[in-house]
Amino acid sequence: MMKQTVLRGMMGFPCRELPEPPRVWEEALAADTATRRTLYIHIPYCRSRCPFCPFYFGGAGEEETAEYVRLLRLELERWGELAGRFPVNAVYFGGGTPSDLGAESLVSLLDAVRKNYRLAADCEITVEGRIDGFEPEKARRLAAHGANRLSIGIQTFDTELRRRLGRVSDRRAILGRLEALAAINEFSLVIDLLYALPGQTAARWEADLATLLAATRVSGLDLYRLKVSDTLPLAAAIRAGKLPPVPDDETAYAMHLAGVEAMRSAGAVRISPVHFAFEARERNLNNTVSSSKQVCLQFGMKAVGRLAGRRFMQHSEFRSYRELVSAGRKPVKSAGLLPPDFAACGELAGQIYRPMRIFPGRVAAAAPATVRERVETAVRSGAEHWAERGFLTAEPGGGFALTERANFSHREMASDLMERIAEAYS
Repeated sequence: MMKQTVLRGMMGFPCRELPEPPRVWEEALAADTATRRTLYIHIPYCRSRCPFCPFYFGGAGEEETAEYVRLLRLELERWGELAGRFPVNAVYFGGGTPSDLGAESLVSLLDAVRKNYRLAADCEITVEGRIDGFEPEKARRLAAHGANRLSIGIQTFDTELRRRLGRVSDRRAILGRLEALAAINEFSLVIDLLYALPGQTAARWEADLATLLAATRVSGLDLYRLKVSDTLPLAAAIRAGKLPPVPDDETAYAMHLAGVEAMRSAGAVRISPVHFAFEARERNLNNTVSSSKQVCLQFGMKAVGRLAGRRFMQHSEFRSYRELVSAGRKPVKSAGLLPPDFAACGELAGQIYRPMRIFPGRVAAAAPATVRERVETAVRSGAEHWAERGFLTAEPGGGFALTERANFSHREMASDLMERIAEAYS
């Protein structure tokens, strides 16, 4: 029976648990075909916890970190011959905080990827991290070993708001480091800004946008709304009155609109509902490929991936990870079989992300011929429903463009359309 604890959506998807996950991984490799793909490398550790982050795993000492890097390199080398047969479109070092690793550790992992995997000629290789983890000389070394994109979590330039979020670097330090990195001119430099922070006013948000456009030379930008889960330390601080509340939905939407208008006025190219490029070198390729639920080859503790219609999650416990990698086995803790509608839903998700339009016929083309007509009818009917609610606008060619309301929040719409696709298969 298909699990329904995870709903169909832009991020999650239901799957049926399969026994013997390492064996399932090897079967999936054997069934792999040449499709677009990403390679994800997870660095789970952070030296400190940001109170707004839901992905915190914990810290590690120098000895454990060094051993983890050694094992991760071993895992990459072990599976290169089989998993590296087809071109990889994007490589992403995520976390956690990958920039907390030293230059030598990151270089060794970059070299392992380049040596063991067939990278597409235009492969995007991203290293994620904090502003104080990318010293200019370290960034130059990463670029020399293949990294062509740095993704840095800034959140806000406002020093007072940063302190509320547990961030250390102040406005002056951030701007100085960003300028030093931009001057290297060897990679796409991408940052994020969050809106709807505790106590953030429209004026402070507009000041952040003005600083971005007047005082930085970044290649790309993610505009995200801060979402505070009840289980996070930030939520507890707000409940206790230690921090002011976050802005409500309509205020957050107004901030979103202000951000979008600032990007439009600056001539930025909108790549997705939340991502903007200021120059051609910024492509956001990893997220573009991942959004359509293409193959993702996962490496490292806690990493999650997809291959040949299966979903994989790796061990999060260091001892188990070490034992399996040392034995030459893939350290997957769980494996699941994705349902038949997964490909069509992936096509839909990719369209929502980029080009921010829904084309029912193209979604249906990803389904088997036996259900194709029903899928197209289901998507078109659903799109018309969401158009009535103000989330989509019908276009002359038969497609539906996302409105700004949908760009702000489209998860409910995406989930509904995917469930309609699933029903068309039954």
